[in-house]
Amino acid sequence: MPSFVDEMGDTTADLVMDLKYGPSKIRLCAARALGETGDQRAVGPLIDALNDDDSAIRAAAADALGIIGDANAVDPLIAALKDLAWDVRVNAVRALGEIGEPAVDPLIRTLKDEDCQGRGGAARSLGEIGDPIAVDPLIDILEADHDRGVRVEAAMALGKIGDPRAFDRLSYLASKDGNEQVKAAVELALAGIRT
Repeated sequence: MPSFVDEMGDTTADLVMDLKYGPSKIRLCAARALGETGDQRAVGPLIDALNDDDSAIRAAAADALGIIGDANAVDPLIAALKDLAWDVRVNAVRALGEIGEPAVDPLIRTLKDEDCQGRGGAARSLGEIGDPIAVDPLIDILEADHDRGVRVEAAMALGKIGDPRAFDRLSYLASKDGNEQVKAAVELALAGIRT
């Protein structure tokens, strides 16, 4: 039976062992290095590292998963959108955006999440991906979400997607929403669609 090292190659296997068993600084470096290798076989250990006690390691694992771009990381990264550490959430959003199309449907479902950080992160990722299929769900949360931050993220995402179908609804919302930050985000989104 082949050993773990034989299956993965020396470098990846060493990094995985460091990620699992090393002291905190070594685990952090290993997570970053595994992303740089781009080795698909590192996906499982990096997903496991999203549950590490150290938020810096969780953030590095999320970042590495985005670099590798494996669709198997989508659901664990969506769960990371609710992490208490802001750097983990930011890296999870970026990673989902880098993974792209395989993350669109799960992100659209996350727009209905109870957690506002999850909804806002999902909106931001959908904007990064830019798939027009997200336009209607983003308009829905822009119109109805009780959280100002989520509405801002939805407006910004719509601007990045740039789909003209959103123009009329955004124009209406520019005058309707009572929050100045949301109004400013809607105006920016309208400018993005006009160009």
